[in-house]
Amino acid sequence: MMERIITDKDTVTALRKLQKKDSEVIQYVSRRLRVWVQTEQHKAIRPYYHFAVCLYPSGQVIGYELCKTPNEKPSGKQVLDFLCRILLQPPNGEEAHRPGTISFTDQELETQLANELFSYGIRTQVLQPAEGLENLVKAVSESLIKRELATRTNASERPGLLSKQGVDLSLVQSFFTVAFQLRQKGPWYEFSESQVYGIRLLDRFRFVVILGSSENVFGIAVSSSLSHFRKKYCQAMGMNWLSSSSSEVFCTFCGAQQLLYTYRCSQCKIAHYCNEKCQKNDWPVHKQECQSSTMRERENDIVRPYLKRKEMTLIYCAETAVPFDDLDLQSQYCCPLYPNEDNFPVAFVMIDNGETVLDRPTKEELQWLIRLCEVLVDSCGKPVSVLNEDSIIQNDKMIYVETLGSHPSTATQLSGPKEMEAKD
Repeated sequence: MMERIITDKDTVTALRKLQKKDSEVIQYVSRRLRVWVQTEQHKAIRPYYHFAVCLYPSGQVIGYELCKTPNEKPSGKQVLDFLCRILLQPPNGEEAHRPGTISFTDQELETQLANELFSYGIRTQVLQPAEGLENLVKAVSESLIKRELATRTNASERPGLLSKQGVDLSLVQSFFTVAFQLRQKGPWYEFSESQVYGIRLLDRFRFVVILGSSENVFGIAVSSSLSHFRKKYCQAMGMNWLSSSSSEVFCTFCGAQQLLYTYRCSQCKIAHYCNEKCQKNDWPVHKQECQSSTMRERENDIVRPYLKRKEMTLIYCAETAVPFDDLDLQSQYCCPLYPNEDNFPVAFVMIDNGETVLDRPTKEELQWLIRLCEVLVDSCGKPVSVLNEDSIIQNDKMIYVETLGSHPSTATQLSGPKEMEAKD
């Protein structure tokens, strides 16, 4: 049975003497602000704040204040103390009174406080957060920054995983869950960072590097380009980079690298594709480019990032490097988190189109990343040859488990590009 939370007798007596406005409804919510503040121990935290809003009849903010222990979700006793305080001494200067109802967004909190508030003649209920509450949280956050009492990082306000069209809550929850499992398994302790693994999933080939052997950054990097990882490794090690292909070609629609042969548009002869499906899906966009003489004249200066390398990365880092939107999702839906503070999962895509641009994964990319994490979780402790019945790329000529920094054999050009007619 849940322990009853009570206040001192003087407070109870004072509350019961207040005039009651039976039709008034107040909502209580606790929220973490969208800022970082530094504790006395020089640790960055997102502080919790109490918020009270009059849902009916005024629709105005009644009061808000920093929680007693700002780095922890407030306890039922702290919430009750805050509510009693603003009822007896309203911050907005109104005459003190009792509302007819106080609503909560947390069922557990409502259960904790229901009996005590009922003894004051106040009903309780559970409702969705008031419209505009998030704007209030942002406004309070901005006021602290202007007063130089808080700050935020460059990563904090970047778009969250839900910002991409088609990415829904269930997909994001799946990502957080499998990322937690991968962090527990720790494949970086058994797979070398100097090796790249070819993996076939969801009808596509991808090349994977396990990050973490240096114990600085833990995670995985995924690309459709093998030479991309060769080049990065050689640059990091101060080695000369020898490209395995004199002319790298990437699918204009999905970004997959075409090492041996490719399809291309028969009109502009610039846009390359994996197959007819990719060409057809890209046509609504490419139709405008294809008719442009500028595109044909500037083949080596195309602005579309899909013609260049894309690398998808999952790393584990401190809270301050994670967008607030993703942190709020993890907290709101109780997604599992590794106990160490520097192990919050972040997924992003790096697009190399002359300069590096960061983006969030699309629905397809996030699905692929989730499936790959599942394979790696299942593979830890097993020989590489049995990662998955179809996970290692195998054909008549090669199995891709390559040590970076070695001198790979030059890929053979099997045939020239196959031209594809533009599709209306």
